[in-house]
Amino acid sequence: MVRELEAEYESAIQVGEAHDADFRARAPEIRAQLKAAFDGQTVEQQTAIWHQVIPDESGLDVISTLMSFNWVLARAPADSLLTCDNPVYFHVHEGLVAPNSEMTLTLSPSTALWATREPIEDGSQMRASNAFVRELNRRIAHNSTRWVMSSLNHPWILPFLQKGSWALNRVRGPRP
Repeated sequence: MVRELEAEYESAIQVGEAHDADFRARAPEIRAQLKAAFDGQTVEQQTAIWHQVIPDESGLDVISTLMSFNWVLARAPADSLLTCDNPVYFHVHEGLVAPNSEMTLTLSPSTALWATREPIEDGSQMRASNAFVRELNRRIAHNSTRWVMSSLNHPWILPFLQKGSWALNRVRGPRP
């Protein structure tokens, strides 16, 4: 993050130099001040600054919301779960605060994390039904922005992805 921020400042300085002669004259001093500020920080100080830029709504309220869920590992048959480039799914129209909200995340080809407010007897693991696996894969396909991945090239995957309205033109078959 620090390197990205330094690059953003450098880019802004370059724009200022290109458009303003007074700024161009002060640019070396500004660069020296920025270098001193960035180089003089410890990792702990940099981390503290990073946490200050996270909006308040991403702080304790989010943590308490996440802690209000029952977290369950859903075990599915081997190699049956998909994942994607955006694997955390929740119903956007409900958010995470509503009493019936839930969240899913594929962890491996056979395990997903399910955050729910439904009472769970043992609260830790469950065997995923075929319907649950289909729903997880539907969520993954829906949530993908570019890529859907599988550990195996099952014959059902391509037709499944082409079937949903989320697929449009994002699905490509195996390349020769």
